[in-house]
Amino acid sequence: MCLLNAVVTNFTEMMVVRFFLGVAEAGMAPTLIFYLTSFYTRSELAQRICAFYSMLAVAGAFSGLLSYGICQVDNNWQGWRVLFLVEGVLTIVLALISRGVLPRGINACSFWSDESRMLARRRILRDSSTMIEEEHSLATFFAPLQEPMLYIFFLVGLCYGTSGAVAGTFLPLVMARMGFDPAQTNLLTVGPNVLGAFCVYITAKSSDYFRERSLHLLAAMSVTFLGLVILLVGSSTNLAVNYGACFLISAGAFTPSVLFHTWHNCNDASHDGRAFRTGLLTLATNSGGIVAANIFLSWEAPRYTTAILASALLEGVGITLVLSTRLWMMRDNNRRDQLEGITRSTKDISSALTAKGTKHASF
Repeated sequence: MCLLNAVVTNFTEMMVVRFFLGVAEAGMAPTLIFYLTSFYTRSELAQRICAFYSMLAVAGAFSGLLSYGICQVDNNWQGWRVLFLVEGVLTIVLALISRGVLPRGINACSFWSDESRMLARRRILRDSSTMIEEEHSLATFFAPLQEPMLYIFFLVGLCYGTSGAVAGTFLPLVMARMGFDPAQTNLLTVGPNVLGAFCVYITAKSSDYFRERSLHLLAAMSVTFLGLVILLVGSSTNLAVNYGACFLISAGAFTPSVLFHTWHNCNDASHDGRAFRTGLLTLATNSGGIVAANIFLSWEAPRYTTAILASALLEGVGITLVLSTRLWMMRDNNRRDQLEGITRSTKDISSALTAKGTKHASF
């Protein structure tokens, strides 16, 4: 589908190709996150999801350089057509390599010894799941729908997903307010995207080390919120202020998906439940992209006041929801500790305790 973008000749053809591109890539993120939960414990998960999501920022930086370089080449095709060809070929090559390298699961990992597979299973059973490659159950799959917290998480995903789309997709539009031509604007996106990738890595490593998600998530969202506010109130003619705000937006916008998906996956010991949560909450995050696509109004260029204001408001709502959820969870954990007469830390919570469900005192 990416390759076919290079040969479209009108808007209708482009929309058809983009539709099927969306269909093809829709399952990529939730499946990959779910796949990682099959191999890594809860204290390792954020850094592994980070390895995926940080590449979105790296890709943004690389595509900025690539598009700038290709557009400088004098050829018979427009630069954007060549760009789609290059990106499409790279995707196909990597897909073929991945098919041969990635194992289906722990039990099917051919390059591990029996001892290694046994160790991997023990690790997951102790601090991740209650079963390995369990049989699919519709009842378990849809069980998260009964939990009110799922709907709070859905709203959080929608809120930070909008600002994430601003950084990941619409950053060139935001930076166009500085008055550079499209090629130069693409080049200027490299710096913020590189910073974004670095911040994702540092935050994920800290989150795994402390086995803590919500405070790290709040910090990242607050940095993005600050960048949006600066863009909103700052002068559109001040290049330093505008460019600095773009760095702040990117510094925080790529991190939430890593911590968000780690957070809810660490609270579910069921493979089926994780699959449903990850799919539904990825939908919530991607819906933020739909919001972002409809608030960048062409007649407001280059300031895009509505888009920046709406993104900042949604980010503020998301911060409020995460903070409220953290405070409620802390209070609920204390209540459960009092019921059992013991005090547990996050390191004391095994898969067996998580599997008891949210209504059990040991959860």
